[in-house]
Amino acid sequence: MTSSIPSRFARRHEIESPTAAELKAEADAVYKGGDYTAAYAKYSRAISKDEKNPILYSNRAACSMMLKQAYQAVDLDEWFGRAWARLATARSELEEYEASIAAWDNALASLRRLGVPHEERAIPALNSKFALEWAEYIRGRMQAEHRHQMHQAAHGPVRNDKSMPWEISRRMFARGEVDSSLDLDKRHSSAHAIRRAYQVKFQPTILGLLLKSRQEFSKGLAQLKTTRRIRPSANDGIRGPITDPTSTTAQGHADTLDRLAKGILYDSRVYQCLSNQEGKEALDNFPTQFMMETIHFKACKSMDPDEIISYAQEGLQRLGSAATRLSLAVKVREFILFGRGAYRVRDFRKAIECYEGALKVLRWVKQESALGAPDRDEILHPAFIRGVQALLLDSFMRDEDIDREGDANKPEPLDADRFMKEAEDVFAQLETDEPGHKIHDLPYVFALYCNPRGYAYMTKCYIYKARMFHFMKIGDALGSFEQSAYGAKAGTDAAIWFHPDDEMHAWSLKCTLDILLGGPPRLVGDVLDVMAKARESTEKMRKIWYNSEMAQTKQYHVLIKHSYAKEKEYSEKVKSGEWTMETMIYHDAPVRCGPVV
Repeated sequence: MTSSIPSRFARRHEIESPTAAELKAEADAVYKGGDYTAAYAKYSRAISKDEKNPILYSNRAACSMMLKQAYQAVDLDEWFGRAWARLATARSELEEYEASIAAWDNALASLRRLGVPHEERAIPALNSKFALEWAEYIRGRMQAEHRHQMHQAAHGPVRNDKSMPWEISRRMFARGEVDSSLDLDKRHSSAHAIRRAYQVKFQPTILGLLLKSRQEFSKGLAQLKTTRRIRPSANDGIRGPITDPTSTTAQGHADTLDRLAKGILYDSRVYQCLSNQEGKEALDNFPTQFMMETIHFKACKSMDPDEIISYAQEGLQRLGSAATRLSLAVKVREFILFGRGAYRVRDFRKAIECYEGALKVLRWVKQESALGAPDRDEILHPAFIRGVQALLLDSFMRDEDIDREGDANKPEPLDADRFMKEAEDVFAQLETDEPGHKIHDLPYVFALYCNPRGYAYMTKCYIYKARMFHFMKIGDALGSFEQSAYGAKAGTDAAIWFHPDDEMHAWSLKCTLDILLGGPPRLVGDVLDVMAKARESTEKMRKIWYNSEMAQTKQYHVLIKHSYAKEKEYSEKVKSGEWTMETMIYHDAPVRCGPVV
């Protein structure tokens, strides 16, 4: 950093352009009137007349709270304290409190560079303007520190890693890159799903309403960290660690499992994207939380679905329908959370077992009229069956992705027909089930209506692809062509039901390409069309999901690289006239992304 102000920025805090000065005055007026949209537009016009003035950039940043403009103000004159103050305020609004505190420190430092003493006791002796600015910056910093402490108390330590999908989606909302209106087309982004599932706030819509999101997963995680196993009596005279579970009880929140399970159902990747330390802390407290809620809701202690159902049948007579529903809900949540824990450590067979247990209980609840009709928000509502089915089908596909060639202890292949029936059951449910009054709760609709359909289509794509390779292996050309046609259609149909910037949208198209490039002859035009869509979706997906488990796998990057190279090769051949869009291309060595028989 230099010791003097760069000459091109010296005395540049005054507006030199008369037009820019007029526009700034108009913008100031409408800003004071609360019309921030109009003020933003006028500041932008003023900037076009005077592009190097940091005042205009910092004022525009105050209108939009968008970091881009605030950064530009700082970059133009890093000694301009007002720009740092605007940036600090923007950071605080985005809940990036550590960065906000640092920006306030820079704002204070900018005053010291102008000769303002560091000691607070010197404020009365300062020029009145500097004294007011100094007091404002001190107050802003104290507020940021307070909000930081409050946030840590509610959510635990703030993550330093800002590349997590939920952090990226939150910044996208704050910068206005994602529409928060009720319009379905405008809200077609996976940022909505991950925001709803992990860390959510009240967000204003263009209709002036407040959409309440439930703080499912983040609140549940914060509560889980407070769960403790304690002794029944503080005066038992025993010291040291607790080793006998029968002599202890649990202390915690009774709705923790519900928050966590619903967060996973809204977007299961929230569990998978946790840091190792967070995951360990959560897993360490799971047994205690399960014990506490099992006792509190008088739930069955077994994890066998048949025993759970038998226990519930007895409970209907002993406890009544309402209490029995609560006890059953605990077991469904446990299945979901245990399943996701197994998924996290890549034990997909165990995850499948857990989800099938949850489905068996949920289907019994659906048929048992004595239990009464659950509300749409209850995890026992039939709509949540599809949420669990999506988890089940995802686990099936991830298990099929495992390359077990040469593994002497490899398990028996899963019964593909069993999962094809689950996929067909999803379609059958959606023929008759409508979201009702939840139609405007778009994260709910996507989680329980759109995404399950997408996973069902993807499952069919995987199975048809496996059959295609099987028929190719035995030399059945007609059979392989038929299965490739079914598989390619299922893959493109799956993509439709995922957000266009979701990794599953991109993955659906990539698996479709695996069929087109590795199967029977196809028209160049058909292949290039899917390649272009896959490339566009991958570019969108990387904005949010580039740090997810799937996007970081070597398999994923190999498939992307292979697709890009082939698209370039085919396009050049068409452009040169060597090929036409009707040219038939023959299969390449398949890039594996699904089951191989």
